[in-house]
Amino acid sequence: MPNTFEQLTTKRATANPRLRHSTKMARHTYVLVAFAGFWSVLPVAAAATSVTEDAFSGVTEPIEDYRVPSFALSDLLGRRRRSELAAALASTGLIAVTGMGSSVDGAGQLEVESSRSTALSGLCRCVSDNAASLLAVEGADRAILKDFSRTSIATATSGKTPLPLPAKGIDAACGTHGLSGAMEDIRDLTAEASRAFVTALDGLFGEAFLTSLEANDPVEKGDEQQLILMQSIIDNGFEQKYSSLKSIVGGARHLEHFHVYSKGEEHSEPVHNGVEDGNTVLDLHTDAGLFLSFIPALSCESNKRQNDESFLISVPASDGTTRLSKLKRAIFPTDSVAIMLGIGAEKWLNTPRDVYGNSGVALKATRHAVRMNSGEARAWYGMMHLVPDNAIVQKSPSPKTFADMRKSMASSSKRADQRRFGDLDEKDARSEDVAIGCGIIQSSSISSYPDSFSSPIQEQRGRRRRLQMVGDASECNNRTNFY
Repeated sequence: MPNTFEQLTTKRATANPRLRHSTKMARHTYVLVAFAGFWSVLPVAAAATSVTEDAFSGVTEPIEDYRVPSFALSDLLGRRRRSELAAALASTGLIAVTGMGSSVDGAGQLEVESSRSTALSGLCRCVSDNAASLLAVEGADRAILKDFSRTSIATATSGKTPLPLPAKGIDAACGTHGLSGAMEDIRDLTAEASRAFVTALDGLFGEAFLTSLEANDPVEKGDEQQLILMQSIIDNGFEQKYSSLKSIVGGARHLEHFHVYSKGEEHSEPVHNGVEDGNTVLDLHTDAGLFLSFIPALSCESNKRQNDESFLISVPASDGTTRLSKLKRAIFPTDSVAIMLGIGAEKWLNTPRDVYGNSGVALKATRHAVRMNSGEARAWYGMMHLVPDNAIVQKSPSPKTFADMRKSMASSSKRADQRRFGDLDEKDARSEDVAIGCGIIQSSSISSYPDSFSSPIQEQRGRRRRLQMVGDASECNNRTNFY
């Protein structure tokens, strides 16, 4: 029996000429709609389902578990286990961070698992019992898709300062005192893990850069050598240079969403420990951002709340080849925050190179999917880390910024094969499975986040101060976001 997504599709298509044609058309439809879908999630989800029906129909092969590599917060801040971290980011692009916990008003330590349970189970109950009231809350939205619905609350973080959630509205709509507080807690815990990850990755970049300097010709006296990960086009063609990941994320607006996915009873058959048509809610895709930090989903069924099995990732073969990747179920440690690389980490960053031109820090965007059984619901929170709106994400044949990319994805009239998302090689320019969020930030805040990879910085613990005098997060909703 074939054991990979690619082999399954190829074998079935080869054996059935009609299926071969329909598979090709389904994939092509998904390509066209996915790009246009930056502004409309409805066609994207419908197209993703059509691909799933061709690719997975009748497949009952058991899905193996994949234990996501975990790193303690202290490991990342202390830059320990560097080789293990580099290996995980080069393989699946997915890790878990444990050991978070911040003192809140002197009241003790937060724990991911307890905050996750309170926040996400509260959202499950709210969507089930008070959906109409919740949708009246600022930043809330609902999308009714082909065979599932998604109820969302959107917000954002500007640089490192979060927008506040509409606490009174959420608690009043859901009839649960303290729900908004638990939601803010998991935002802070996720941000804590994200900061540690940025520190660790900057350490890898710095180490690789110094190694590349030593391996190349000696630096002439007076010459300045600087790591430049990314550049932005400012006024009058002036380019802002970023020499650390910290400076990049410090100058961007990052999107946050609480989602509750609900799958109807009538649309699919039960799953027998495998992937079947109708059960894949989101088909395999990568996210068009730097990285996504998220709290592993919680099943809304009370007897399954510790064991959500809906998140699938593509795991390369042991020799590192992606051609023989297998779809596996991601298993996260308790009390963990997941960090998942997007296409931006893989393609937009000018990572240090060795003498042979190979990247000193290989980063792989995570290909992932979501599968749910009929009648199920799951709650989830995630924060998509983006780049400044004027950051250059493509240099050839002409410079294109992140804003240009968003406009390109919004254009339904432009052919999909003419759109690019960075300087991709022809062999891997398969951007049909890329999804992106929304949101921008002005570059004026960049200077407040200095570039440095010389030493880790200990962040102050405690709930972060919320940014009050800003606009709302209404630009980030179910119709302008697909993650």
